[in-house]
Amino acid sequence: MSDVKENVKKQIPTSQKIINIVMIVVCVLLVFILLMNCILIISDMLNPNGVPRIFKRTPLIVLTESMEPDIKAGDLIICKSIEATDVKIGDVISYFDPEGDGSTIITHKVYDIEIDDKTGNRFFRTYGINNNAKDFMPVPEENLVGIWNGARFWQLGRILLFVQSIPGILICVILPFGAFIAYEIIRRKKQDAAKQDDIDKLKAELEAMKAAQQTTSEDAKEPETKDTAESENNG
Repeated sequence: MSDVKENVKKQIPTSQKIINIVMIVVCVLLVFILLMNCILIISDMLNPNGVPRIFKRTPLIVLTESMEPDIKAGDLIICKSIEATDVKIGDVISYFDPEGDGSTIITHKVYDIEIDDKTGNRFFRTYGINNNAKDFMPVPEENLVGIWNGARFWQLGRILLFVQSIPGILICVILPFGAFIAYEIIRRKKQDAAKQDDIDKLKAELEAMKAAQQTTSEDAKEPETKDTAESENNG
């Protein structure tokens, strides 16, 4: 049986090996995208009024061009939780828009920090490096989400948003997994057929060997029979 396995391995063409590698890579990417989507969705359900966090890390999808070329629209960035007192001028921070509805998050660069003399609360002055003007409203420290340290996945945010749509689920999830399953079924049938062919060949070889051995043994018996007959006649 080990010879059969070796023969099957040798019969696998290079093109099929390349297809296998491509399929594995695609599956890994799809699993990663689905995992990120699940984390974002579950975190949003558990914390509807906050932001999704994974070990003090917050994945955010950038929707505007205000931080280009450092961050492009459609990128997925990772922000780390930070205390307001640790924020410095020049840091890129993510925060709830003080002019928004309380759910919009912006990622901009800090150019100044103000401290209220009475309360000691901090306010961050920010701007988008691709904008012509600085942000009008200061950001109170309670709006702070985290600091961006450069972790960025190019256009992954756009892909995640697309995967969450019905066409995205169909194209990026159902069709690839369906194609993978169909490919595996076809591949296994071919392998089984190849194994069966090898087994049939081995059986044929064994039958041929048995037949040859039987013929040899019969040929060896014939002289003995003749010698016995001659001795009886002489007697």
